[in-house]
Amino acid sequence: MYVGGTASIDRQVIAKQSAERGRASDVLQIDRSTVLPDGPNQRWRLDFVSDALTDARHFRILTVVDDFSRENLVLAADTSLSGQRVARELDRVIAERGMPRTIVADKAYINGGRLFP
Repeated sequence: MYVGGTASIDRQVIAKQSAERGRASDVLQIDRSTVLPDGPNQRWRLDFVSDALTDARHFRILTVVDDFSRENLVLAADTSLSGQRVARELDRVIAERGMPRTIVADKAYINGGRLFP
């Protein structure tokens, strides 16, 4: 007996139809990040948030969250966040807590120094 919802069935039908048409770009990928970690420091989620001040100046905020404990590990705000700044913030939190097994960033995995799209 199938227990999933209609959205799950719809995704399966769309994936099957797309595969039959040979359109690989329409086939939905399984999001590996939906599997919950079973302990802290296993998977961190890296993301950027942006907004604008009343004088129209834009700023970005780097957020890094532990997916198990939902603890905010990094919250760095600036008008410009370079790759060097992101690396420096990650190095700082890794020195404090140790290296996570996986870092998820924009639906991509950073695992053992390799990026998996």
